[in-house]
Amino acid sequence: GGASAAIQLGGQVGAEYDLLRTVVLKADAGFINVEYEGTARTDNLFSAGFGVDWRVTRSLTFSPYYDFNLRDTSAVGLGYRAHEIGVDAKYSF
Repeated sequence: GGASAAIQLGGQVGAEYDLLRTVVLKADAGFINVEYEGTARTDNLFSAGFGVDWRVTRSLTFSPYYDFNLRDTSAVGLGYRAHEIGVDAKYSF
């Protein structure tokens, strides 16, 4: 609220490794710095995660994952830490 614009600067890196023909290990990490024009607010966003793509059949893939996100902000009460665990399923035909 009150900002005329938000200027973001950051980046993300990721890697994948084929453990088996049907199993791919994945990991990523990222950082974004956000400055809100017209206010004193600055946010630093950190993210990291890892997962696996498991190709059960030619058409079915399961992808369990873990993601961590952190917002370190100068705004009181708006910072957070979030842990997310999930499984994506994909069926192609």
